[in-house]
Order: sequence, then C-alpha cells, then structure tokens
Amino acid sequence: RLYSYENRHNYYYNNIIFYRKKDGKTNILLNKKAIINGFDLLEEKKAGKSSSRYWLYQIIDSDTNGDQKLDTQDAKIGYLSDLSGNNLQQITPNNSQILNWTLVQSAGTIFIKILKDSDNDRKFTQKDETNFIRVNLDKPVIGSEIISDEIEQKIKSLLVK
Repeated sequence: RLYSYENRHNYYYNNIIFYRKKDGKTNILLNKKAIINGFDLLEEKKAGKSSSRYWLYQIIDSDTNGDQKLDTQDAKIGYLSDLSGNNLQQITPNNSQILNWTLVQSAGTIFIKILKDSDNDRKFTQKDETNFIRVNLDKPVIGSEIISDEIEQKIKSLLVK
C-alpha cells in the first residue's frame, strides 16, 4: 500500500507499507517526514547463483532550498533497501539530485548520474555540475564520484569556447 498525494498530475508518496504474505507482518519504509519521488526494482543476476533484488528510491527528506517545505526543488537522495523495505541505505551524497542510473550486471554495481548544487545557491539549475557515482550492490554505501576534481578541471581546460 502506498500513501500518496497528487501534484500536477504526478504522484508522490509519503511512505510505503510492506506486507509479508507468509506471516502477515507489516513494516513501513520511513520513520520520518519525506517524499518518495520515485522507486524502481533492481535485479542483480549472478552466474550460477540466485539473483538479488533491491528497491532503489529517490527520496526528498530535507528542505535543502530553505523554503520551509519539502518539494521537488529540494535534493532527491538515492536510497536502496531489500525487497521487504528493510535495511534502507543512503547511496547518493547529500545536496544532490539523481538524474538517471544504470545497473551493470557484470560489475554488480549501479552507476548513477547526479546533479550537485556545485555553486551552493541552494537551487538545482543548469549552472550546477553533474557527476557519476558508482555504488557496489554487495556493500551499498554512499557511492564515490567517478570524475575527480583534477579530471574535471582538465576537461574544462580542453573545452572549445
């Protein structure tokens, strides 16, 4: 069951209730005020082993722009949980928004494109920088950025203006 509200033809969820048919136990995903902006089911297939499945969420849980409300203008942080909604783990940095992601089966990782509030104006705009992070599904933690500051500066110096 999903608790939701509608905002301009889009649905956002405040929480998700998980129900286990086997024993009738229920639990909720979040124990705080937040908006679940989206969620996807990931299935990691391993050769010769049973597959692992996870939920990937985009959650707004902090008023990063200071307007006294949670909305899509705030940071959209990536989280992973198991199928039952337990073991929720943040996987993208604070003060960023998930733009898209891809699961790389052979590496057991998710590559996530993020938008960082790089100019620290508390807004996510075209002026802000994007980067990619890598998250290992075996030990999910906040992913490390793939493009270092050094590489980013080198790329900027090579741009034709």
